[in-house]
Amino acid sequence: MSEFWIARAGQKFGPYAEDIVRANYARGKVLATDLLWREGMAQWEPASQLLGGPAAAQATNSPPPIAAPASPAVPAAPQVNRDEARENGAVPRGVTAAPADQTSNSGVALWNPNAAACWSVLFSPIFGGWVHAKNWAALGDESRAKQSMYWVYGGIVALLAAVLLPYGATHSVGIGYLLAWYFASGKAQVGYVRERFGTGYERKKWGRPLGLALGGFVIFAAIAGVLVYNFDLGFQKETALSDISGVWRANQDGAMVTFRLEGKKKTIEINGKSIPVVVDRFDDDNKILALKVRGSSSMIWTVRQIPEAGGRFHLSLTLHDGTQDELSFVRNL
Repeated sequence: MSEFWIARAGQKFGPYAEDIVRANYARGKVLATDLLWREGMAQWEPASQLLGGPAAAQATNSPPPIAAPASPAVPAAPQVNRDEARENGAVPRGVTAAPADQTSNSGVALWNPNAAACWSVLFSPIFGGWVHAKNWAALGDESRAKQSMYWVYGGIVALLAAVLLPYGATHSVGIGYLLAWYFASGKAQVGYVRERFGTGYERKKWGRPLGLALGGFVIFAAIAGVLVYNFDLGFQKETALSDISGVWRANQDGAMVTFRLEGKKKTIEINGKSIPVVVDRFDDDNKILALKVRGSSSMIWTVRQIPEAGGRFHLSLTLHDGTQDELSFVRNL
């Protein structure tokens, strides 16, 4: 996008990006009688003409002499930082710029990108990526806005995956993703806004993004709780199936009972006769496993772990007809 110089009352200011000039023109901060010039124009043109139509086609590489407007002095034009502008070569010799402690309204409302990065330490780069995406969109850079949203989507996936990891690994993933986002994406916007606007831009209030972040945190906590509960319950069930699998002896009649409960095909063998079963339910608190005989909805056998000294246990097996016997461990499969 092209940049404009602005002339008012014999002074030149700028250059400013075209979208900034147009935004200030709409707000009345750039006046219709102000003179505008950009590279490629043959002469200065009033803002009322130039912003409403194409610039002149004749090209030149430096601004022509200023024809001072006839209107009397008006409020100060948009200003730039003299020291920064001269260091960057933006203000030619003889141009009067604003003192370093003055700022101007850029016409663009943004959330402070540096503050967004700080909030991301608490709310994760999902928050910072979303805020930066909105800022890029306000600046007219849709490509960078889309790239910022990729970090938001990736952060959601990483956060859900981290829930199922051990605490130390979760902590490392979180810090790693935060640093990767900041140095690969977030830092660029912090530098861009500082170099282009300094502190001279309208700041958006944080109520909406922080409200969304808190709401998202509550939703995430609920989802994470469900995931952790189901994962833990499934893990405990698989552990119980593995512990029970093996060869056992019935205490009453000495029958050999073999539980093969690991894997997809689960069976109970009694004196060599194999009976296919499926897991009906599992009660981790009472260590009770209900096994349904395949092909029968009413034949449900329950196996309960009875703890013993030294961390060992024996089993109590109850058949569908109420027959009950205790089993002693013989060997693993």
